[in-house]
Order: sequence, then structure tokens, then C-alpha cells
Amino acid sequence: MDSPVLYPYPNWDSHRMGRDDDPPQIVSPFRIRADRCGRLWVLDTGYVNILEDDARPLSRPRLLIYTLRTDQLLRSYTIPDEQVHQNNSFFANIAVEDNDCQNSFAYLADLGHPAMVVYSYQAQKSWLVKHHYFHINPIAGEMLVGGVTFQWTDG
Repeated sequence: MDSPVLYPYPNWDSHRMGRDDDPPQIVSPFRIRADRCGRLWVLDTGYVNILEDDARPLSRPRLLIYTLRTDQLLRSYTIPDEQVHQNNSFFANIAVEDNDCQNSFAYLADLGHPAMVVYSYQAQKSWLVKHHYFHINPIAGEMLVGGVTFQWTDG
């Protein structure tokens, strides 16, 4: 059986390393959301080799927003340093509030350092929200699969 031809979104160039080892436009997206306004929101962790022992950040975590009409990048928003916990942050979940296309919000869950970054599309800025509810509930996070018990912290 032949494998299907890959067609990366939005194109191959967005995934290629730049000159002087500049990271590509898209490094490692974990979650994406399409909204009712015809946009694709891509949460890029910036990490390479995520499942390996040598996992490392290639770029800062960022939010990429594309128009689905033309597949062009509308915005690239890098999460500010003060909203990223240096050694623990791992942004992997996104929810988009799109009731008003110009006044939309993205909620970016930081799984490594229990917090949430809220991004305003209109203001083109973000802020950090911390609360004890973002910490794992050890009882709810205990899983049993195939006779193996483990803690799962990924919501």
C-alpha cells in the first residue's frame, strides 16, 4: 500500500528551517482551533523532539492565526517572557471565544506550570492568569490502564 502524499499546512516553506538556523514559521503545533470567523488558531509549543530525552525549545511558544480563505498568516504572537515559566511551561491546549470576530479571545493552558495565558485578538496582547484551580487534582488524575496505575496531568 502506498502512503498518501503529504500536504503540510499552509505550505512546505512554513516548516523549513531558515538561514542561520532561524526556526521555521511552524515548529511544533499541539492543538489547533478553527473559529466561526474563518480563522485557524495554531498553538505552537516551540519544542522539538518532544517525546525524546533531548526535547528542547527551538523557539518561544507562540500563537499563529491564519485566514482559512487564503491560508495566509494573519498574526504571529509570541507569548511574552514574563508569562512563560522558564523551565516548566508547556502550552498544549487552546480554546477560542469567537462570538465577536474582532473581539475574540484565546485561552492558552500552560500544562507545565499551572496557569493560563489569555490573548486578546483586538488588543493584540495577553495576560497571565494564575489560580489554585489550575493545579492537578491528584485523585482525578489517577488513571488505571491495562493494570498500570499512573498520574496524568494533562487535563
